[in-house]
Amino acid sequence: MKKLAYSLFFSTISTGAFAQQPATDIIIREVRLSDKSAFNKNASVQIISAADIQRMNAHSVADILHYALGVQAGNRGMDNAQTDIKINGGTFEQTMILINGHPVIDAQTGHHLMNLPIHINDIHHIEIIAGPRAHSYGINGLAGSINIVTKQENKNSVTASLFAGSSFGKDSSGRTTYANAGMHVGATHQSKYASHYLSLSALKSSGFMYNTGVNNAKIFYSNAVQLPHDHLLNLQVAYVSNAFGANGFYAYPYDKNSTEKVNTLWATLDHQKNLNENWKIKSNIALRRNTDDYIFIKSNPSYYHNLHKSWSTNLNINAIYNHKMGEFALGLNSNYQQINSTNLGENERYNNGFFAENSLHYKKLNASAGLYGNYNSAWGFSVLPGLDIGYAPTDHIRVYASAGSANRIPTYTDLYYKGPSNIGNSELQPERSYGLDAGIKYESAKCQVSASVFHRKVSNLIDWTKDKNASIWQPSNFGLQTIQGAQLMTRLLFNTQEPVFLKELSAKYQFINSGIVNTLQQTDSKYALDYFRHQTIGAATVSVYNYVMLTISARYQYRFNYHDYTLLDARVGYTGKRMNLYADVNNILNTVYHESNAQPMPSRWFNAGANFRFTY
Repeated sequence: MKKLAYSLFFSTISTGAFAQQPATDIIIREVRLSDKSAFNKNASVQIISAADIQRMNAHSVADILHYALGVQAGNRGMDNAQTDIKINGGTFEQTMILINGHPVIDAQTGHHLMNLPIHINDIHHIEIIAGPRAHSYGINGLAGSINIVTKQENKNSVTASLFAGSSFGKDSSGRTTYANAGMHVGATHQSKYASHYLSLSALKSSGFMYNTGVNNAKIFYSNAVQLPHDHLLNLQVAYVSNAFGANGFYAYPYDKNSTEKVNTLWATLDHQKNLNENWKIKSNIALRRNTDDYIFIKSNPSYYHNLHKSWSTNLNINAIYNHKMGEFALGLNSNYQQINSTNLGENERYNNGFFAENSLHYKKLNASAGLYGNYNSAWGFSVLPGLDIGYAPTDHIRVYASAGSANRIPTYTDLYYKGPSNIGNSELQPERSYGLDAGIKYESAKCQVSASVFHRKVSNLIDWTKDKNASIWQPSNFGLQTIQGAQLMTRLLFNTQEPVFLKELSAKYQFINSGIVNTLQQTDSKYALDYFRHQTIGAATVSVYNYVMLTISARYQYRFNYHDYTLLDARVGYTGKRMNLYADVNNILNTVYHESNAQPMPSRWFNAGANFRFTY
């Protein structure tokens, strides 16, 4: 506790790199009802804007999420080779990832949910919504949802960026220098009835120890087309190729020479039409094709080689009716998942559902209630309700409470995997979660404060377990999990005429307590008890003539089944009319720590980069 108290004090008065844009300036991308501001959302919400990202030591979405309260971005390797995302004590399979409101569905494994075809320069903002909310987002988000909203520029422009970094250390091979570098080019073209955006990026890294190098390339295209008779179309097509050394990813220390390549194709088409003053129709379809090629010994592929090819489609049809006191949404959802795998076999399944949600506004009180009914071809029918309510006594204060539910169907890896130290369980049943959270928000032009508490219960909890004296891990519905927690977030904004001044200051803290009623005695759990019991994030940005910004960040993290550690990062940046320059130092304290699967993380690392923007 002494270390915790010191970290809270230290981060509050002197450090930080997570500076949020005022929530009133960001609109939440709702899936069912009409979009609303984060302040008016009756839930625990964090917003990370593009301006925030510029001040972070970040080159991937995973890097950004390291600075979000309640989010555990467990890296395997660096440069987002592979990242497991957990929210508020949940497992990495219990987080829903969305891109512009479209769920990223991977029937093979949650390990690939963050294999995203999105470069950080493509992002307008990121929404982090805590708690199970199937009535708003659909199934699988037992712990919460992360929605990545991409940019839609309104000017013709070309942007370019590049960076390079290096670290100095020594591993068993005797290497002392490691390096990474990346580039990005983006272009926007705007016409009277359409806008187009194209993004290309590449990254290459030698890793930070033997066989952890990364080769990553992305392409992302989006458009918005206004058609006659008030029809609006949005098309997005993206692809990412991600090859990396997988030393220690799954079977440490035996997989020292393993390699993996994950390629993902993603495409969506959205249609929207206002039928009249009261009715609006929204429909969309999303396609995702994922190929995972894993070789246990790269010099001898025939020894153990898994090739997984999965496919998913997700279709939504949604009607919204505006009435005198709010909105009513009604719609259908259909999801198809298929896999062809040398290890998991050939399988397919369907999820078909319907949803209804109604919002009401009366003076300073507003509420919404909804449900999602889901039929799965393997596990049958389930009904998942939710309720949100909020009261705003002033324009700056909101008190809210919400209750929600969700379920998660097992992945094909959970069900059918066959390996030397891991084996699936075809008898698994879906997990189910119920959650409650309540809080208060205060927002003004110079101050943001929020406090919240939450309680979540997960039945039929799925985790990889084994008898204490056994060597084989197997997933099981091994218990009932209850999670309680509390969050406090503060942010202060300053603006003076002084040449050098403190521009932003923030501090955030979360406490979580998780308990499991284990129905399988004398078993070890692999993922369920790996969570942040204490998490503190501090933020401070100093401005020099409004051209140079120095941001320092501190993160104190105490993992329940590991130990506590503190990470300190810094970025100094120069902002010009058409050019931004920056230099980073990550892990200034040279902290020795591990993340997912006891994977060691890099030591002190230096980066420098530049961003350019031209309009025409």
